[in-house]
Amino acid sequence: MAKITVIWMTVWASSSFAATTQVDFLSSAMQGICVTMSPLTTYHMHTASNTLCAMLCARKGAPKFAFTSGNTCILYGEGRVLNSFTHTFLTLPPPDSLEDVATGKNARGSSVYEYKYIPSKAVDIETDETKNTMYHSQREKKPWWLLDLGEIRTIHAVEIISRQDCCPERLHDVEIRVGNYSSTDFSHYTLFSTYAGPYSVDQGRLSCVKADGVSGRFVAILKVKQPPIPTPLQLVDVNVLVRKW
Repeated sequence: MAKITVIWMTVWASSSFAATTQVDFLSSAMQGICVTMSPLTTYHMHTASNTLCAMLCARKGAPKFAFTSGNTCILYGEGRVLNSFTHTFLTLPPPDSLEDVATGKNARGSSVYEYKYIPSKAVDIETDETKNTMYHSQREKKPWWLLDLGEIRTIHAVEIISRQDCCPERLHDVEIRVGNYSSTDFSHYTLFSTYAGPYSVDQGRLSCVKADGVSGRFVAILKVKQPPIPTPLQLVDVNVLVRKW
């Protein structure tokens, strides 16, 4: 896996990167942790490289950056993490090599608050980010949502949008797990990513990434910790990104 390490403003790259439309990098400290994609900040440079972009990303406290062949450095979530002069970034699969395979697939949940909030609402084609298109569980100790991709795929990213019009803070203490068989005992699934939360509207779409990917057919999103009065699991939109065939 290619890496870029920033050490006291000295940059080392384990390999050179050919000019492509866009190359994405993730802070190694954030692998397996869901990070926000907002705000998105674009910097245009007369002379730039992925190493200089990595330096800027570390200084600005962003968990993820993209470098394009047009000398553009894009920072995701600027100011969301501690800035550092010692930082390692992992190369992610190019965005145009990935596709979403979640939309329209079979989903089920631990419970349903009302019929209109059924599990499939999180993977329908509607993404207006309101309660009209979301999965909404009951208030329970450990609510969960399970997606069946229909076949085993190598998953590189899971993206989540939670409810925007009310109560976004209900998304917290979340685990994403990947398995090869249908079950409600997710302890046997591979831990893909975690999200401590609480969620807020300004975080926008959450990106949960594994650079090398995790193979599996089933993707579970579950809350593993609750306050004394449990909060429901609310998912407006879920994308599962895999390598294109």
